[in-house]
Formats: sequence, C-alpha cells, structure tokens
Amino acid sequence: MKKFLLFLAAVLLPQPLMFLLSPQGTPPGAYNSGGSGSGGTNFGATTVIVSGGAGGLSGTSGFGTTANVRYFVAANDTETAELNPTAANITVEMAPGVTIRQLTGSTNLFHLGNGANNFTIRGGGLSTVSSGTCAPLVVDTPATPVNNITLDNVELNANSSTCTDSGAGFVNISGGSHHSLDVWSPAASDHLIVIDNSTPATHNPISDVTITTRHGDLVESSATGIAIKLCPNNQPGGTAPISLVNIDATVQTADTGFKGGWNCNGLGPIDSHVKMRISLTGSLGNDAMFSGSCAAHCQFDVIVDDNGIEAFGGGIIMNDSADFTINGIVHETNSSSLMPFQALDSRNFTVNLNAGGDTNTISITPVNGWSTTQPCMQIGTTTGQVIGNITIGNVRCLMPPSSTADCLDVFTSGANNPVVDNLTITPGLKCLGASGAGSKGISLTNTATGGSQSFANAVINNPWIRNFVTGLSIGAGVNQTQVNGALITGATTPVSDSGTNSRIWTHRVQTTGTLSSGALAVTFSGNDVWTGATTYSCNGSDQTTVTNAVSFTYTSATAMTITGTASDVIRYQCWGY
Repeated sequence: MKKFLLFLAAVLLPQPLMFLLSPQGTPPGAYNSGGSGSGGTNFGATTVIVSGGAGGLSGTSGFGTTANVRYFVAANDTETAELNPTAANITVEMAPGVTIRQLTGSTNLFHLGNGANNFTIRGGGLSTVSSGTCAPLVVDTPATPVNNITLDNVELNANSSTCTDSGAGFVNISGGSHHSLDVWSPAASDHLIVIDNSTPATHNPISDVTITTRHGDLVESSATGIAIKLCPNNQPGGTAPISLVNIDATVQTADTGFKGGWNCNGLGPIDSHVKMRISLTGSLGNDAMFSGSCAAHCQFDVIVDDNGIEAFGGGIIMNDSADFTINGIVHETNSSSLMPFQALDSRNFTVNLNAGGDTNTISITPVNGWSTTQPCMQIGTTTGQVIGNITIGNVRCLMPPSSTADCLDVFTSGANNPVVDNLTITPGLKCLGASGAGSKGISLTNTATGGSQSFANAVINNPWIRNFVTGLSIGAGVNQTQVNGALITGATTPVSDSGTNSRIWTHRVQTTGTLSSGALAVTFSGNDVWTGATTYSCNGSDQTTVTNAVSFTYTSATAMTITGTASDVIRYQCWGY
C-alpha cells in the first residue's frame, strides 16, 4: 500500500510538492543558489564549500595538502599570505562574480609547490594589492615544476590594480606540460602572462601550452608591459625549449601585445601556432605591437591595429627565426609608426601580408599610414647569419601619402659574411607607391664587407609595382637574379640593375608588321618601353616567305628597325626590361 501511494504521488502531484516529499532534499556536496530559481550545482562528496571572507581558503582545513578535492568559493575571499598547494588534482572554483584577492604586497596568491599537478582555477577573478609592488597571482616553482595547470574563464587582476611585479607577470610558468589558460583582464600595469624557462637557472622544458581569451580580451595598460610573453631557453644544440604552444588571443595593449623569444636567451617556440589580434591603446614603448621568434616549425596569424596613436614601434617583427609561415594584417595610421613588417636574422620562411592605412570608396590609395621614411617590408641581416630560402607570398602594401620609402627592402650589411640566397618573390606581391623621391618598389642590396658574403639566386615572378621612382633595383653584389616578368607602371626607371649575371625580362611584346622597301621602323610606347637599347632582344620570322632572313637593329629604348625582304609580313616578339 505504501509503494502504491508513492506511485500515485509521483504521477498526480505538482513538482514543487514532490520536492517537499523527497527524503533527501539538497544532496550532500551541493551548492544551493539561495532560492533564486536557478537551482544549485552538485559537486559530489569531494567538494568543500568555502564561505569566503578573510582567509577563506587558507583557513580551510587541509587546503592545498589534500589531493582530489574541489573547493567552491561562494563569496569574496581575501588572503594575506601565499596559498601553497602541494597535492595533486586540486580545483578552486568560484561562484559568478567572486574574487580571491591577495592583500599583502610582493606576495604571490597561488604558489604551486612540488606535487601540485592538475591544479585548476575555474571562473571568478584573481586580484592583488591596489598599487605598489605585487607578485604573480599564479606561479609555479622552478625547482619542482608541475604539469596540467588550468585556468578556466579566469579574470586576471580583477580589481584593475596598478601594481608592478618586475616583469614576472600575473601568471608565471617556468616548466611542465599541458597547461591551459583561458583568461581575460580589465587592465594591468605589468606583463599579464609570462611563460619563461630562460630566467630560472633550472631551464625546465615547457610543452603543450594553450592560451585563449574566449570570455574577454586581455587588457594591458602599461607603456612597458606585454600581454603575452614567451621567453624560451632554446639555443642551437641546446636544451629547454618551449614547444607545442597554441595561442588564440585578443589583446588591447598600450605596448607590445605579444613577445615570443627575442631578447631572451632563446630563439622562440618550436612546433607552435600563434593567433593574435592586437589593438593598440597607448603610444607603444617597445619595438612592435607583435614581436615574434620561432626556433623551428611555427605558424603565426596576426592582426595589429595602431588605432592612430602609435608614437614608436612598428607592426610585426620577427627575429632570430627559422621554418615558419606568417600571415599578417597591419593597419597603421599614425605617421610616427615604423614599418608594418620586419624580419631580421631569419630564414626558411614565407610571409603573407596586408598593410596599409585608411582607404575610402573614392580612391584605392590610403589617406594616411606609417612614417613616410619607412618601408612596408624589410628583411635582412647585419650579422653573419644565413637568411636564405625566403618566400614573399600574397602581399599587398599601400604606401602612405608622400612616402619616399621602398615597398620591399631585402639587404645585407656589416663587416660579416651573411648568406641571403634563394629569395623567391611570387606574383602575389602588389606594391602601390606614392611616387616619392628615391622610392623603389623592390630593392635588393648587398653591402656586407666580410669577403665571403653571398646574395644570389633570387627569383622574382611577375610582381605588381606601381608609382615608385624605381620599380626594381638590383644592387652591386647581388648575383644571378632571375626576373620572370613584372608589371611596373608609373616608374621613372622601371629596372636598375647593378648586379652580376642577372637574367631579367619584365615584359614581352609580340605582334606583326609589314615591311616597306625591306624595312620597318618600330616605336615602343607606354608599358612597352624598355630601359635602354641593350636591355631587350627580339626574334621573328617572315610570314610571306619563310626562308627569307629577318634581322633587328636596336636603336634606343623606344625604337628599333626590322630589316627583311620587300613588303613581306614579319611576325616578331621582343622581351627584356
């Protein structure tokens, strides 16, 4: 009879009344939402609910030393000493809007000790002292690094502190693998995320790191701060790389949004993919909005925008790098900005770039841009390094109004012996200039003086170059350049060649003509004009009588004479530059 009545109640009574009849009520380990109608979350028997307040976590028995426990922080928590987890599989989860704050200057919030693998912070915010000197919110121990640090939808510097921590960052990781950071921040006056195995003497390898900003941007407010900084200890033949990095982040920064390797002891990450969207909010005190490096095998997808306020620095810089592809969009509208793209001491890479200022529906030419004395792209070395095997892919450069600079500079210089062989420029290169004095569409120069330097075997395939004083300039010491077509318009000097053994044709003329008394004077005009009487060559055949001889006399850059028989029709073609 009892079972039958319970059955009838389950079928006939409203759900709220059934809840009253439940013999269990809220199950053990559950967090009740306080009657707001959204229910609670059942965490299971290993969850400890922390009520917050002063020393909420630190005052919880066993915090940090008991493995396999989840701590649910239900209200704001303030701490005065660092929290030092040493057990595995600890999760700290916060209710919506809750923060955990460190009140003592120069003191870490969470300092992960030996054994604190699989440490997770989920939801809520982490904050520190309001100003002065602070320390990281989450940091590991270089002598005993841990694996599997996870920050899941965590707000860094939730109180928008203006404190600084000597560049240690609000998150500082010096070793281990499989770290996942999904974070955001409202503001910061120092670095936000630092992945660094170069500074600690232990030089621990770091691998499998994911950084995302799925719930908000990383906002970095300092003119000397960096939103995301990788500092590897990679060296040729050395140890302790940072590898398998996957970054997909949006950054608003007053300085550099990303810095990966340069000025550290290493050469950048290995086997990594970095996607960054960087919007400048300040004058920028470092070299570029994106400063990258790759030890080997990387892909970079980068969008940077100076928002018209950049006073120093450029768009994208790659240094000391090898074996990478970079796809960049650079929007620069401040005349103090430096070049959109620069690669120094780098090799075996491909670059695709879209660079320019503001345009409108009236004209394809930009109304503003970066400094008029800065090129769009600069690739080179002043050291003795090999920087060969470079491919210029799909590139569009819209030079600023009144620019006197070049579109693409590839150079060597200094008292050393660099090797800059096997440059490839594809038909994807499009350079729109402003006809400024001295400007060049493509400039290849070799002024290194070591004695064994080499700049050879460049291949240029049909780029589009418009409105530069010189379309293509090949300097002395640049050897065996092959030019397979080029659309060069609006240039006073389409091609200037001081190189050795260059093989150049920028265009070809193919047509027919009828002789008069055995001769035909041909005049070249428009885009058919050559640079001189010796820079083009022609051949042809008599279409009236195939056995009749045909010869060509080159008078000037605009004129030649065809000689043949009577009034025969001649089919001919000319190519050169």
